[in-house]
Amino acid sequence: MSLPSLHSWAPKSESLILYSIALTSYQWWYLTLFALMVALSLVTVLAFPTNLSELNISSYFLVILESLADNELSAWWSFFLALAISFAFSLPVGIIQAITNAQIGLNVLTEFVYGYIQPGRPLALMIFKTYGYITMSQALSFVSDLKFGHYMKVSLTKLLI
Repeated sequence: MSLPSLHSWAPKSESLILYSIALTSYQWWYLTLFALMVALSLVTVLAFPTNLSELNISSYFLVILESLADNELSAWWSFFLALAISFAFSLPVGIIQAITNAQIGLNVLTEFVYGYIQPGRPLALMIFKTYGYITMSQALSFVSDLKFGHYMKVSLTKLLI
């Protein structure tokens, strides 16, 4: 008995082939939108008084980052740390949500991480929580909406734009 081909799952019908081509054609739109929003968020965090921009040397973690950051532009690392947490946990939390329909909250994790790094800054904590947890939550909600639209056979132009 021979094993099935690795590509036996490949789409056979013309509509599925067109669907996969259409999905790849909209990737430039999502990547452009992602780059634009990261740039605007970084400008927002750096330009306004968010309390993310003050360097606190009392934490052990910040002693390591002291050589990388100035006193005025030290918020970039916390912004990218929040995005990294959101990006790293999107797939595991998304898998759990897809299987069980229950989303695990990372809000406590992001609060602990930033509370350890920068104690005593509630505004900065809320901004870090926004970019660390709510970004992941909104992304998973968007993927859930795309999945629902796919099941309801909504046209691609209405679904992807």
